[in-house]
Amino acid sequence: MVARWTGATERTVKNWFSGHNAPSGDYFLELVRNCPDMLDEFLAAAGQTERLSYQRPEGMTRVGIPKGAKF
Repeated sequence: MVARWTGATERTVKNWFSGHNAPSGDYFLELVRNCPDMLDEFLAAAGQTERLSYQRPEGMTRVGIPKGAKF
């Protein structure tokens, strides 16, 4: 599904999910267009919580991952 959204190859998407690479700007824009929660997670990771489209509990990401968790 992600490969279809972005036009990336399945291998490229697997590399994103495994943490070997990150999506480039154009791919990232397509991901955000198709999954708006991704933008909120990006903003939270960048410490820009005042720009989020909602309020989250202190110390947690939207999907319930503690802030600062390493993957």
